[in-house]
Amino acid sequence: VKTKSLNVTATGTAFNVNSYDSDKTSTVMLERGKLDISSGEESVSLTAGNLLSLNEVSGSMSVKEIDPYISSSWRDGILIFIDTPITDVFKRLGQIYNVNFVIRDSSIASHLYRATFDGDSLNDILDIMAVTSSISFHKSISSDGMKTIEVFSKNTI
Repeated sequence: VKTKSLNVTATGTAFNVNSYDSDKTSTVMLERGKLDISSGEESVSLTAGNLLSLNEVSGSMSVKEIDPYISSSWRDGILIFIDTPITDVFKRLGQIYNVNFVIRDSSIASHLYRATFDGDSLNDILDIMAVTSSISFHKSISSDGMKTIEVFSKNTI
């Protein structure tokens, strides 16, 4: 697998590469097997349960241990967020459901979110989030068909 900054060589593996042009970080999560990854002059080998993060700006790579199920459960229609910054939750939901989230209250950005969604629709997820946290949503569709969901603190409405 090749992205704009990474070359990933698989050797009997199950893994996930997350690299979007709009992101400042690319990640590779290894569920099982071994991966050899290079970026520029730097290279690293991953073993099962490793997550590599590449800072697209500085080019630095870091590796940490993770629970591979949490990172790969989306393939089974399960989204797991454990003390995840809410900005990352919205980023992930936007990627999965092809929608743009806009946070309209900066105090929301510091919130951590914990939930598991198993096969839920985006509307169901938003309903659950509205009930379990102090946020609300306003949905719109632009003339070019792009869906946007604005996120507000319930305290400011």
